[in-house]
Amino acid sequence: RGFSSGGGGKPGETAVCFACPRGMYCPGGRVKVLCPVRSSSSSGSKRLEECVCAPGYVGEDAGSCRKCPKDAYCVGRGLKERKCPRNTYTAARGSHRLIDCRCGPGSYGAHPRACVTCPGGSFCRGGAS
Repeated sequence: RGFSSGGGGKPGETAVCFACPRGMYCPGGRVKVLCPVRSSSSSGSKRLEECVCAPGYVGEDAGSCRKCPKDAYCVGRGLKERKCPRNTYTAARGSHRLIDCRCGPGSYGAHPRACVTCPGGSFCRGGAS
């Protein structure tokens, strides 16, 4: 995996290798490169292709990460967006968890997969209550 070295710059000095830090990739030697904006990598990455979109973002590769669309959530790690369950929505773009999907108007519930239709004669604007 990707490593960067420290030491070994002077004659007789031994080079010590360290795993490349998270959020960077290390193609070798002392070179450490930050992943593109809105992306990250696990420690030890050695190629740009190991940088993936961060949670709340989606894209084909790390260089094309954009905010997750409304009414969906994006867990990151290069995975595609996931649509909110039926009759739920997100308040804004950039959601990264299923729990960010809220019950829509006319229903309520503590979890997006447990939305209940509002009882007759009641008003429910959506959400948890």
